[in-house]
Amino acid sequence: MASVFALAVLALGCSEHHVVGGDGGAADLGHDGSVDLGLDGGLPDFGIRDAGTYDGPEDCADVAGYRRCDERCLRPCTSPARCLAEIGLCVVRPPTGYEGCTFSAVGVFPRTGGYCPWSGGPCLVYEGDGAAERWHGFCLGADVCVAAEGRGLPFTCRYGDGSSVVSGPPGGVCPSPVVGAPWCGGSCGGLVDGCPNTDGPFGTNITPSCIGLSDTRAFGVCVYDEVDCEDTWTRFGPDQYALMADACGANYGAPCACMQVAGGPGGALSYFVKADACVGYRRAFPGSVECLDGTHTPLP
Repeated sequence: MASVFALAVLALGCSEHHVVGGDGGAADLGHDGSVDLGLDGGLPDFGIRDAGTYDGPEDCADVAGYRRCDERCLRPCTSPARCLAEIGLCVVRPPTGYEGCTFSAVGVFPRTGGYCPWSGGPCLVYEGDGAAERWHGFCLGADVCVAAEGRGLPFTCRYGDGSSVVSGPPGGVCPSPVVGAPWCGGSCGGLVDGCPNTDGPFGTNITPSCIGLSDTRAFGVCVYDEVDCEDTWTRFGPDQYALMADACGANYGAPCACMQVAGGPGGALSYFVKADACVGYRRAFPGSVECLDGTHTPLP
């Protein structure tokens, strides 16, 4: 089964990110946030982006505090910010690297790939779209998405459940955290160290994801594994599902649950997470979250 999981990982594919400094040089940025600082001295390749059908008046004012640097408002960024050419905004590189987000339904398993594990999202999607089988982007605050609406910027915004950003997450109080599976994003704020890394069900270190934040849910939760557990039950049966649930439980030393989160155009997504974290998240957002145990039975 390890080879099956490897195929799922390979199915994510690769994409290039172009980071442009104030001096006009370009740098490649991988999914892991690492930066190749070799400067080529050239202008950003804006050909990778579709300018869309925007025909409104030009508005080059800042977007929620971020300077525009897209081809409609091509301006140098003020150091230390760099132009993330794909989304057309000047952003300061955090110590942990630019935070990315990936979703792919291509391959053996639908899966996320390190979906906004520090900030919780949402994802500013520059390649693909939330209704597509695969998309990539950078993680910034929902206020950026709301402020960018209708201004011709080259991205759309999606939460980790696939739903669109319209008004941003609601306000609310952040409840006490669950050990090992912290709340993340929105009213609970970002995580200094990000969602904790875990070993996946096949012994592979998994890049964690923060899932659940949306226009109707004030915060998300760090999930154990980035593979859709409900899809595993449907296509591979109870034995494979139980294997993954057991692997999750062995990692935490506590029972796990398959957390189903109501989502966007593709329907609900689901991830294994600590059972007590799932129950707590369902309590916070009844009606949009369900928790299933290792036998696929709803938890009380």
